[in-house]
Amino acid sequence: MSWFPIGPIMQFAAVVIYLILFFIVITRNPYGRSNRFAAALFFCFAAWDFCEMFLYNPSTPQYIAYFFDKFEVPAWTSFPVFIFWLMVSLTEKKDLFNSAVLKAVSFALPIFFIVLDWSGNLMHHPVLMGHYWHTDWIENSVFPYLFFIYYPACVIGGLVYYAISLKKGAQGFKKKQAIVLYISTAVTLAVGTFFEVIKPMMHLDIGIFDYFNNMYLMIWALGLFIIIFRYKFLALTPASAAESIINSMNEALILLDDEISISYVNQPALDMLGYRENELNGLPYHKLIHGPETANTFLKEVIRNYRVKSQEFILKKKDGSPLTCMFSASLIMELGEVRGIVCVATDITALLEAEGGMREERDRAKKYLEELKVSYDKLKELDVLKSNFTSMVSHELRTPITSIKGFISFLMSGVGGALNPQQKEYIGIIRNNSDRLLNLINDLLDTSKMESGSFSINKTDADIIPVIDASLNDVRSLSANKCISITKVFAVNSLVMPVDTYRFSQAMVNLINNAIKFSPRNSTITVTVDSPALAGPVPAGLKPGNYLRIRVNDNGDGITPDKITRIFEKYYQVEDINTRKAQGTGLGLYIVKNIIELHGGAVWAESEGTGLGTTFTIIIPLKGA
Repeated sequence: MSWFPIGPIMQFAAVVIYLILFFIVITRNPYGRSNRFAAALFFCFAAWDFCEMFLYNPSTPQYIAYFFDKFEVPAWTSFPVFIFWLMVSLTEKKDLFNSAVLKAVSFALPIFFIVLDWSGNLMHHPVLMGHYWHTDWIENSVFPYLFFIYYPACVIGGLVYYAISLKKGAQGFKKKQAIVLYISTAVTLAVGTFFEVIKPMMHLDIGIFDYFNNMYLMIWALGLFIIIFRYKFLALTPASAAESIINSMNEALILLDDEISISYVNQPALDMLGYRENELNGLPYHKLIHGPETANTFLKEVIRNYRVKSQEFILKKKDGSPLTCMFSASLIMELGEVRGIVCVATDITALLEAEGGMREERDRAKKYLEELKVSYDKLKELDVLKSNFTSMVSHELRTPITSIKGFISFLMSGVGGALNPQQKEYIGIIRNNSDRLLNLINDLLDTSKMESGSFSINKTDADIIPVIDASLNDVRSLSANKCISITKVFAVNSLVMPVDTYRFSQAMVNLINNAIKFSPRNSTITVTVDSPALAGPVPAGLKPGNYLRIRVNDNGDGITPDKITRIFEKYYQVEDINTRKAQGTGLGLYIVKNIIELHGGAVWAESEGTGLGTTFTIIIPLKGA
């Protein structure tokens, strides 16, 4: 029987599969630590099988076979370490990443086996046996047995560490994902042990199955393939996205746990303080603060006031030198308990140096010093807004994300088949929270467009009354949940005017949602559309002409005069961010104002005081105005 290149074909197919998995994993979330380890693992597999393509070809010259036999060594000696660290990265316990000894051992072991093989103490040179180049382990040597211990120890050790961490609340992957990975790992270890240990020791000749010598790794890759595509393993998550955003900040972000130890620092903080990744994790917070008295004062003030607002602070860099920064901190509360402290620091060393230089030439640069002071005050105000925004996002996203994760975990714990009423209820909860997240993201995207000047509307002649009716229908479920009735008082049944129906509906939904949010249960919201002839005087700044007036009146708590002028500002919240009852981002009214103004109109709020409700008024120009 003539030779057929089944071996090279199989190895080539494996290379293609591994490279596809490599690109899928690394592009899904390039910033994820688990994704990087998985990508490195698949790259090792691809490099190994690439070399095997030449070793399974009997026409390969001996010197080429010898080259690829040695070239593949780093791949098959390194992948056990990548498997171990992949499993560790799937847990929330990052203790092992702080172990310098374990990192050194993980680096040294592959190097040790590479040197052994390249020096001829691990495997023989390849020998042509039939249709492929075969390489045997060195006989009567302890080194091959060390590798037989090293390979399964890394794999089993990683799985055991994950299992132990899972019992302590770590969140790697879910139950069905774990089952698939455990089964594929067990089968891979069994088949690999046969090919790498039993077969060489017993000098077995298994014919065509010799082509499967290192293909047993495809079993493990298949397991990962299943959980990647069926269970969304290693996909981009809100948590990983948030980590990417945090690492792209210019400010240093430091998180302290409930024991006031450092649990996380972003990359700008590491660069600012001169530390390497994971070098600070687990250390007490006072390691970063210049002076023990300052550290105690800081902790007392945060606990007493729940936050430390923007103030100059001196941090301590790795080399012991002081770093002056603008520092803000806030307690992280959950269910009334302190879960940690979030700190934001901005290096103001350059700013202080500039101030010092300008003081020396005060007589010539007084004007510039005053401008710098204004900029400095604005920087402080922006820092406060940013701190409030960070706290707001934590409050608003924590509940839906936790709910989503909780119910998905429940559904994936073994419930199957047709959905019963209880399952439908859970899925409904998941859907509602997903909608909240989507609305938040859409608001943030619209706000970003408004800030950049790329937000626009497309006005066409349309009947405005059906648009308003559709907007009211969109919020019926929200009002029904609070037993709030919405009363329509329309002076006209039809009115054609130039309007962007989608964006105007968005503004109406935001406005009515706001009224529902701040109205008590069993109350009434009135939506009035006046006759164009009764629209009233045009506010200052608008062109004279004919306008349509729409009013939304609620029976909520009302708004005090000092706050009513600010409610259309971005991120502004009438209630305190830490004590408010109504959920929201502070972007809804800001978006309403921009949409209405792009229509050439205006929107404002009126309230006679606390407990007397609020009336929002919109006016937009009619056709030809």
